[in-house]
This record gives sequence, C-alpha cells and structure tokens, in this order.
Amino acid sequence: MKHSLFVLILCLFSLSAEAQTTIRATVKAGEQADEWIVSVALDNDQEYVAMQVDVELPDSVTGTKVRKSERMQSQTVLSNRMRNGRLRILAYNMTSKPILGNAGVLYTILVKAPEWPADRICHLSNIHLTRPGSKDVALPDVEFQL
Repeated sequence: MKHSLFVLILCLFSLSAEAQTTIRATVKAGEQADEWIVSVALDNDQEYVAMQVDVELPDSVTGTKVRKSERMQSQTVLSNRMRNGRLRILAYNMTSKPILGNAGVLYTILVKAPEWPADRICHLSNIHLTRPGSKDVALPDVEFQL
C-alpha cells in the first residue's frame, strides 16, 4: 500500500513539473544613429537542436544583419527577409548537436532604420523549436518594443 501511494505521488509530481521554455526580445540603440540592436534570448530546461522564428520589424527598416551568440556556436544560422517584411531566422545543426546552455541570448539582429517608432509593438511569431528525435515544440507569439 505504501509503495502504491509513493508511486502515485511521484506520478502526480512529475506531471506538475512541466518543462518551461520561454523566448524574449529586447531592443536598444546601436552605435550609429540609424542602428538598433534586437536581442533574442531563450530560457529553456530541455535540449533543442533547431529553431525557427519570424521577427516583425518596423516598416522603416532598410537592412538587417544577424549575429549568433556563443550559445549558437554549433548551429548554422540563416536569415531571410520575406515579402511580408518579416525576418525569418532558422538555426539548425546537421548532426543534432543541441543549442548550448539553458539561458541567454541566442543571436542579435543589427537593424538599420532611420528611426524606431517608440510606440511600435513588434512580434516574434511562428516560433518552433525542435527537440532531439524531431519533436516539434511551438511557442506563443512574443511582443517587444523600444
């Protein structure tokens, strides 16, 4: 009886200890008057081997450059500006090496724009992370602004 109760409590505890993964973005002024830096960070307690995210940027953006952080040293990072103006960023590793660490910036986006509207809310959307074994995890959209 005691053994059955222990197993039941253990099962209930493991169900309540769900994994937490969050992604966030921050914006700050760059070195030049027309530069802005968007930092995308991930806090995770599970391993991920690939990810995709769309970054909505202001209409005034004239160029972008993505720089990966140390956490992404084993990942290939690609970016492309889509017709709808969003920047899609893909990160993957052909041998399924995981993204390093459990917290911090994954990459920064150097954005060229004459101004960043202070009241403009932007979004990270279409966020998909891939766990080892090709298990896809979708995260909700995230808002950010200057």
